[in-house]
Amino acid sequence: MESRDSARPDPTSTKLVPPRRRPAVRLLSVVASLLLMSGAVAASAATGSERVAARETQAPEPFAAASPDPLAMRCSDLRPRGNTGLAVSFRVPEGYADATRDDSACRVTGAGFRGVGVIFGVLPTLATTKAEDVDPYVGQGGDDDLEDVVYTSDVPVFGELTGERLSFYCFCDGQDTDVVMLQTHGVRLSWTTPHGKDPTEAELAAFTDSVALDTDPTSTCTDHGVRVVYRPPVPFTESIDRAGPGCHLYLTPGRQSLQRYAQVTPAPRRSLAEVADGLRERRRISGVRLGTDRLVWRYTRARTGPYGEPAGTWRFVMVDRDGVRLSWSATPRQWQRERAVARAFFDSARVVG
Repeated sequence: MESRDSARPDPTSTKLVPPRRRPAVRLLSVVASLLLMSGAVAASAATGSERVAARETQAPEPFAAASPDPLAMRCSDLRPRGNTGLAVSFRVPEGYADATRDDSACRVTGAGFRGVGVIFGVLPTLATTKAEDVDPYVGQGGDDDLEDVVYTSDVPVFGELTGERLSFYCFCDGQDTDVVMLQTHGVRLSWTTPHGKDPTEAELAAFTDSVALDTDPTSTCTDHGVRVVYRPPVPFTESIDRAGPGCHLYLTPGRQSLQRYAQVTPAPRRSLAEVADGLRERRRISGVRLGTDRLVWRYTRARTGPYGEPAGTWRFVMVDRDGVRLSWSATPRQWQRERAVARAFFDSARVVG
């Protein structure tokens, strides 16, 4: 029985059997996640709100990395409203892996409640965040207890750029974590680790020196040692994750269907002909057409699924371009509006490095 929680079809699998979706990884502690989200809320809140108007905020200002990394991970601004047209880049710390991207936030995760989140845009200052989201929880005990709060300003943040630093201990539903936050030029870094296992100054410097914010709105996707640069379509991309081969883009409208997505797959392991053979063995698949560098098929669900999976038909297009595979899935009606968007997405991808 196909569950709403089952994973999307894997277009590189011969049989294309949907595997189980990997459980959501808790990248940051409860409070650190809240603080990242507070920046997103500030960026999208109505300007007429008295509370938002009274807050100290910081606008994004592009800057170069102190130590540029040719293998840096890049994250585009995905917000449909108030999009900055910017992208943040940084070196993924050793032992961490690319995880999720949404709005203007980018997260990587390591073992044992270790997580790094970077968000950019019009953000509350860390002084404001401390006053509104940290101080009220200090010493209250229980699952949300915060302690050891330290705030400083005018300190080195990203290379020679100065800004704010906020650190604290959080019990956070028993996770027992430490959080360090750095912010300047509209970019906020939050690094969460198990209590007493903070990143060393050398590890922190290696990360912060690699952070940059620039006007190139592309993202990166790396798999099997192959790095691809591409441009996620806005406002169609709701979020991006790595729970499968390459990078999976959850598309909107139509996000409620697991058949509605786009995919970037560096160095695909199977040929389009092999994928086509696997598709022909599957029920609900029809219209399989294979060209030189393109594969097209349809997936049809006659009835609503047991977990609300909508009925309908989705048309898939899979294209191979110089070492990278791109996919786009939409209903026939959506394709009438999105054909040019999908083509631009396909054309934007290239292998680099």
